Amino acid sequence: MSRPFPARRTVVAALLAAALPWAASAATTPGEPKDVAMRLSATGTVTAIDAGARRLSLKGPRSEASYRIDPKVPLDAVKVGDRVKIDYVAALVLTLKRGGADAQAAAEREAQERATSAPGQVVATGSSVSATVLAVDRAKQTVRLKGPEGRVSDFRVQDAADLVGVKPGDRVAAVLNEAVVVGLEPAPR
Repeated sequence: MSRPFPARRTVVAALLAAALPWAASAATTPGEPKDVAMRLSATGTVTAIDAGARRLSLKGPRSEASYRIDPKVPLDAVKVGDRVKIDYVAALVLTLKRGGADAQAAAEREAQERATSAPGQVVATGSSVSATVLAVDRAKQTVRLKGPEGRVSDFRVQDAADLVGVKPGDRVAAVLNEAVVVGLEPAPR
């Protein structure tokens, strides 16, 4: 498995953070991978376009990422250097694991296998990220997670039942499936 370059890992970490309200509710059965899809947006400067392959690279304030462009999104007016806002759909495979580094490696491997083996699914980029459960507050329905770069954040879980069995030390692994741009428009400078 190829290791993602650091900017890609930052994008995956940001997606995991965005997915964690779903992650905490979707992946509370240890070891059972769950598919989560999110509609997100990003703004940045176009750094590369491959019209034939329908791919676009975008540099945002934190990192650069590559996206596949849906065939319904016109690319003819977009050029390198343009500042654009994109709407995209990202799919993640999430797995909750008990235990330490060995369990985490297994969770990432299983999520990667699920992402690449399901027929009709977008092929995974191979980018994965994990977060460690630091605390669970069942009264407030929140979970505190620490990401790969040491960033700690609290996330609200919609259904308290989804926190049953989740405890400090558990790990959430996410594998990013390719993000697909479904909307593109000029952005103000």
